[in-house]
Amino acid sequence: MKKRLTVYLSLVAGMALLCLGIGYLNSAQAQSTPPPPGSYTLTCTNITFTGTPGKTPLTLSATCKKANGGSQQTTLKYDIANCNGTLKWAPNGC
Repeated sequence: MKKRLTVYLSLVAGMALLCLGIGYLNSAQAQSTPPPPGSYTLTCTNITFTGTPGKTPLTLSATCKKANGGSQQTTLKYDIANCNGTLKWAPNGC
């Protein structure tokens, strides 16, 4: 009887952890930063935007078509900063 109870409690604990993990993944996806708009979205696929604004560097990644019809994976560090009252693209700060 004691062994059955241990197995049952282990299963319940495992299911609880699984549910917590799924909930965490869903909340992380819901809070992801959407990629910025732009014409690149017409010719690029697999677009991802990683990082947290103000906390970690933002990186835009995509697979983009080339003029010769091929494609390549490319990335761009993305940060717009207030540099003494002027907005600037500043991947390394002002």
